[in-house]
Amino acid sequence: MKHIMLLDVDETLLYRGEHLNQALLDSLKAQGITDVCFFTNMDLGDIPHYRQRVTRHRIIAEMERQGFNVLKVITSADPGYLDENGQLKPIGSAYDELYRPLMRQVEENGPLDRAEHNSNGKDLFDYYHHDAQWGLASSIARARIETPVYESKTYKDYSFAIVDRDTRETKIVDLDALHQILNNPEDKSKYAVVQKQDPTREITAKGSKVTDNKALMMQHAIGELLMEHGPVAITYFDDKKQHLDGVEEALQSYADAGLVSLSKHEMSKNLDVAQSLEQRKLYAQTIARSTKLIAQTQELTRLLKEVDGFYIIPGNREKDLLTIRANLNYASSTQMLRLASLAMKGSVVFNNQVSLKTAFQCLQIAHLKANSREELLVAERALSVFLQDHPSSQIDRVRSTDAQVAHLLSSLQKIARTEGNESVYARNLAERLQRLGEFVLNTLDRRSEEYERQLNVVSEWKFVRAQTNSSLATITDNTTLERAHHASSSTAASSSSDISFEPTSSASSSIAASSTPSYEPSTSPSAATLLSTLGFLSTTPDRKTQDAVPEDQKVLENQDSFTPA
Repeated sequence: MKHIMLLDVDETLLYRGEHLNQALLDSLKAQGITDVCFFTNMDLGDIPHYRQRVTRHRIIAEMERQGFNVLKVITSADPGYLDENGQLKPIGSAYDELYRPLMRQVEENGPLDRAEHNSNGKDLFDYYHHDAQWGLASSIARARIETPVYESKTYKDYSFAIVDRDTRETKIVDLDALHQILNNPEDKSKYAVVQKQDPTREITAKGSKVTDNKALMMQHAIGELLMEHGPVAITYFDDKKQHLDGVEEALQSYADAGLVSLSKHEMSKNLDVAQSLEQRKLYAQTIARSTKLIAQTQELTRLLKEVDGFYIIPGNREKDLLTIRANLNYASSTQMLRLASLAMKGSVVFNNQVSLKTAFQCLQIAHLKANSREELLVAERALSVFLQDHPSSQIDRVRSTDAQVAHLLSSLQKIARTEGNESVYARNLAERLQRLGEFVLNTLDRRSEEYERQLNVVSEWKFVRAQTNSSLATITDNTTLERAHHASSSTAASSSSDISFEPTSSASSSIAASSTPSYEPSTSPSAATLLSTLGFLSTTPDRKTQDAVPEDQKVLENQDSFTPA
């Protein structure tokens, strides 16, 4: 389980625009935390005034001097920062592509003079271009939280316009024209640059389940974090209760599925209070909640191995059982395989009952939670061996099942059904659930009723996956189809983010986001060794203790405006 530290900036790290909250940084270092992510509402307002303000850029430089590593800057623009197919770009892309390179330019070339344009023409153009892209992304994110889920909001987009400083005449221009003006010494001082609502351009944005912008940020971020790290323990500091509560709401389904835990702290808006001894203790407690959980999940492997053994002090077994149950939802893929083995043997973890249904559910969860190619291979081989010995028709006749395991599997399925528009991890789950369905389907007789039922399950997951591949927003130019076609074919040549400013066809094709995790090198045992250890390359469990019921017996199924925060 990976520890993710999320820090708001204004009135959390930075007070009154100039004072760094050293007490919070000291508390992080005292707990061994040096890798952090910013989770911040922001725009590009720092850049023209970088010499007068303590910017995010300067905060990061100071933190790096103190030994910290800011892994990502997740911003309020990210939930609306789209690629040319209407899909969200990776978290942190808005900062990395729009803010950071521009800040480095002005640090090297000097301040921006937006009043008289007595600045480097390229820097001026890049600032206006990037600022408009950031504004577009922010407007899409805002429209999404203002619109109920399953509905859409259409509104007018903005285009660049130049204003003659003498006549006050205003004219909408495209990117090429703006670039020429700002790089012409005579023209750039003659015109002011503004953004003007363009009646020919419309944005249609899909609604969101959440109404807080940081909740929307988290809906987007959590999928990528899970794909990269597997289950995560998030510690989050922010000065606004609405953001803290919104993030908790956004993470609820993932928490139910044992994929994430959240430890949060509401910061004082007063710097003196924020640096007090009492607050330092609260910072430490907030961090410790996450580190304690991580330690317990790491201990789970040992406990699952020893819990059925001999205890000198019987009370220790009860203590270990409570720890297992409290952390069972957070079990890794390998730990779920161990639980499947225990369910087949009749462990004290499952009240000494043997349940093929619980074992099968544990195996499915192990497959869904696999966070490396090797873990995925091991889970699939275990499923294959299990289904060879125990046909699904036999499993379906089993009465007893573990309620916690059943709910965990159901929670993972719920994420796949409800979070796919926002989360690449949810889309990956849907793909794996389809694969699981096909896995079972291939073990069935095509003429059987079970085959038809399982075919419907596979079809359902195919439908779920298809529903999550549509774009979150489209930008339409209503002048001519030719302009729209020209823009869609020239997007890649003009800029990595020209969806914001070049006319784009409303019929843009959508592509599915990649559902393959960025697997880290595995340090687990070989597949064959692990399967043998867990009992999936051996004989089937003792038939005398299985809880199958007669063939003819019917079985009941268990069944705000984005200002700096």
